[in-house]
Amino acid sequence: MSQVHLNKTRRHARRALAAIAVASTLVAGWAAGCGVDSSLVGGVCAAGFSDCNNQCIATTSDPNNCGGCGVVCSSGVCVNSMCTSAGDAHAEAATDARPRMDGARDGSARDGTSPLDGSLDGDLDAPDGFNVDGRHHKLHDGSTEDGTLADAPAADAHASDGRATDGNVGDARVGDARVGDGGTGVDGCAPPYVTRSSCGACGVACTTGEVCSPSNDGGVDAGPYACAPACTLPYVSCGASCVEIGGDDPENCGACGKACLSGICVSGVCAGSTSGDITVIGHDYATSPRVSEATLLSNAVFLPPTNPLRVLSFEQYASPAQVANVHAVLKAAATTYGRTVNLTVASDNTMVPAQLASAAYDILLVEDQPLAPANSLQGVGNAWQQGLAKFLMAGGDVVVLDGATGAFPQMAAFLSAADLLQVRGETPVAAGTQLLVAASGDAVGNSVLSPYAAQTDTVFFVTTEVNGGSTTFVVDDLSGGFLVPVVVHKTVSPP
Repeated sequence: MSQVHLNKTRRHARRALAAIAVASTLVAGWAAGCGVDSSLVGGVCAAGFSDCNNQCIATTSDPNNCGGCGVVCSSGVCVNSMCTSAGDAHAEAATDARPRMDGARDGSARDGTSPLDGSLDGDLDAPDGFNVDGRHHKLHDGSTEDGTLADAPAADAHASDGRATDGNVGDARVGDARVGDGGTGVDGCAPPYVTRSSCGACGVACTTGEVCSPSNDGGVDAGPYACAPACTLPYVSCGASCVEIGGDDPENCGACGKACLSGICVSGVCAGSTSGDITVIGHDYATSPRVSEATLLSNAVFLPPTNPLRVLSFEQYASPAQVANVHAVLKAAATTYGRTVNLTVASDNTMVPAQLASAAYDILLVEDQPLAPANSLQGVGNAWQQGLAKFLMAGGDVVVLDGATGAFPQMAAFLSAADLLQVRGETPVAAGTQLLVAASGDAVGNSVLSPYAAQTDTVFFVTTEVNGGSTTFVVDDLSGGFLVPVVVHKTVSPP
């Protein structure tokens, strides 16, 4: 890692810690409770105060929010959460209509209904006689004391609504993302948003290889936190390290974990004695493979030492059952070998040459293509030929699976046109036929049980290529009394 990049990373880390410290101080202030001005206790309004548009209001005395948010007293007087006239609600008011009785009972259930109040029908003051008014007329005045189920409906999403006395259990409990609303563990997200799981906003998660850091590079212009690459170019994140894959690192040459067998990497390309491998397997894996077939496939695909192993799997005309079995074998092998395999699906044959040229893959896996349109695979092989040659010369490996159904014998035409194996034809092998591992010392044949029984859809190849040198017949069918290859491994060395 360069010193400039290291300093920049440390600077981001210091700023992240500072932001967390400030946020922690704010949270501590809320937990301790605030004074009368904010009237917050534990993050909610104190008793006698209501949350009105995110402000704690003394609804017991505020004439604009008397007894509830938005309840305005026309008289401009609010006493004990009730609107009163200028002369009412004062026991000592000599000018009140019935000071002896009215003052003593102001705000009670009997106020405004007694003959002693000066009117058999009440004193016509709608806010007067608050408790009776709220119960009998079911005014939606927002009071917590009137006990009506219709008051303060559950859908109003108000953080401070749903008090213990209004009987509305489900009020604003989930989904409004208001901190502290409806209990803990539901909304599950609170500022400061400086973590990889909530970076810059609630629920914005950083991907693998990213960190949560200020959007600008320090100073007073620093913006809010956002996900950013953990490493700055030309470095990329390889696990927990920043690596210059375009440099001379033989363990990360051109990509994370791509090791050069020669131990020499020049500008992101392995140099020295490198070679590619071609493995052609006469099994299609449409049925669950036995141990020997699974080992052959694993050996061929895991030939490169790269970890993670990057596999481009061509599946455009493959059957789903076949693909599922192949993927299962490779994932199980990766676990056994203590390695990681990254499978990328190629579903458009016209894009494969460009994908191989990107140096993003170690293996091209060509699944058997039983669903290919008639006479189409020879053209695919011709289109891929030059790209495959360059891929192999750069040390890439190609593995081709071939069975006896569907596009058979189109796969033979593909192999010849792509210049992977010159095949004149293919012959189905009867299920149960004993197959011999003739080259157990070959990397592809290593540890494969021999002999083993052929499964349905096995084929052997009729080829003009000769066993020996760079071409090895790994598995043979001896039922006819002479060698015919079922599995062929070829090594391609640079000129």
